[in-house]
Amino acid sequence: MEISEELRQFCHNCIYELAESFNKTLLRGIEYEACLIEVMNILSVPDEEQIEIFKDILYYAGKNIAGVSFHNLSPVNQFIVTIPPYVYFCLNKRLPKNNNLANEAKLLLEEPGFPRYLQEQIGFPVSQQLKGALWKPDIP
Repeated sequence: MEISEELRQFCHNCIYELAESFNKTLLRGIEYEACLIEVMNILSVPDEEQIEIFKDILYYAGKNIAGVSFHNLSPVNQFIVTIPPYVYFCLNKRLPKNNNLANEAKLLLEEPGFPRYLQEQIGFPVSQQLKGALWKPDIP
C-alpha cells in the first residue's frame, strides 16, 4: 500500500494518542464500553461522532475477531478494533488543510486494505511500544 510519510505520520500520531488514552483509562480501572466512552471524551470526540465510531467498532470487532463481541475482547484487541474508525474520524475531521493530503486520504479511505494496514503496520507496533495496561490490564 502506497502512503506518503506525512500521512503515515498523521495516522501514527492519531493511533498513538488513542493508545495513550486507552492506557490511561485502563490504568484507572475503567474497562469495556465505559473505557471507550472515556477514551473518546479524552480525545474530544463529539457525542454524535462517538456513536458512529462505536457502530464501526462493533463492525470491526465482529468482522475481524471472529465475531467476538466488543466487551469480550482483551484490552489490546479493543484498542486494535478502535483504530480504523478513530483514524477515519481524524482523517475526515482533523486532517490539516492540505489538498495533497486530503486527496491522498480520500483515496486511502476507499482502499479495502487500509483498515488492516492501520491495525497491523501502525497500531500493533504502537501497542507493543506502550505495553502498559493494554497488555496487562490488571496493572492497577
